[in-house]
Amino acid sequence: MGLQGSIAAIVTPFTPDGSEINEEELRAHVDRQIAAGVDGILACGGTGEFTALSEAERRRVVEISVSQAAGRVPVVANTSGLSTGEAIRHTLHAKSVGADAVMVATPFYDVPDFESTREYYRLVALATDLPVMLYHFPPGTHMRLSPEQMVQLADENPTVQYVKDSSQEPFILSKLVTEYRDRIGLFIGEEVLIPTAILLGAKGLVSGAFNFVTPAYAEMIKAGRAGDDARVVAIWRELLPFTMCVASLPYVAACKAMVEILGHEVGPVRSPGARLTPQQRRDLEQHARALNPAYLA
Repeated sequence: MGLQGSIAAIVTPFTPDGSEINEEELRAHVDRQIAAGVDGILACGGTGEFTALSEAERRRVVEISVSQAAGRVPVVANTSGLSTGEAIRHTLHAKSVGADAVMVATPFYDVPDFESTREYYRLVALATDLPVMLYHFPPGTHMRLSPEQMVQLADENPTVQYVKDSSQEPFILSKLVTEYRDRIGLFIGEEVLIPTAILLGAKGLVSGAFNFVTPAYAEMIKAGRAGDDARVVAIWRELLPFTMCVASLPYVAACKAMVEILGHEVGPVRSPGARLTPQQRRDLEQHARALNPAYLA
């Protein structure tokens, strides 16, 4: 099952005190995302607070996401690790429970150079026949790859087929979709660049915003595929004030707050993740109320 379109980087629901995964709500949230029209689920991404999960919890979130999706949409498991061995362990587990692909970022404490990065991806890719999505997130990993280096990694490792680019660099987006679209599939992970990605024909989007505005982005993707650029821009103009509000806040906390505003209890952000102040929550609610209700789900 190939990857394309909208992939929801789902939140990980916790119990009210944040101590345990709320498995029932996680299953319900996967169902809601699919009903809202996403083309895929990303489990244990940044929006899913994977750095705050134990290894056993990460595995459980992937298991539940795969079983609940039940083949209706592909499930991508974020199997990034602080070491090559950790990334391989998570990747092997994702394969064993039926994930359709894995997303792998470079280690984010001891930052590798490019030669070490090549070896990291080579060993992870050798461990599985699942499609691998590079996760390019320099603000978080402090490792910047050029478009040429991304393509090199794909050329050297046949299972490396996609990249989620969250570099916030329009140049990288433009280069990948204009010069290298046949060598690696681009998924944009930076929300302010979503309309540009759609208009230029990127493979798709991976976003935490799909937790609550899936209908809007799904309509943008549909319009882009139909060549209706004016519709893409019109929807984006409606979304932009809300999107900028979300971007100005602690991101995971804003995503979880929006899911709760829509009536679903997904629990707090785990410590030490930043939470919203009461004023920030009120600002978010105000921007959400200004949106077309049909855009929220």
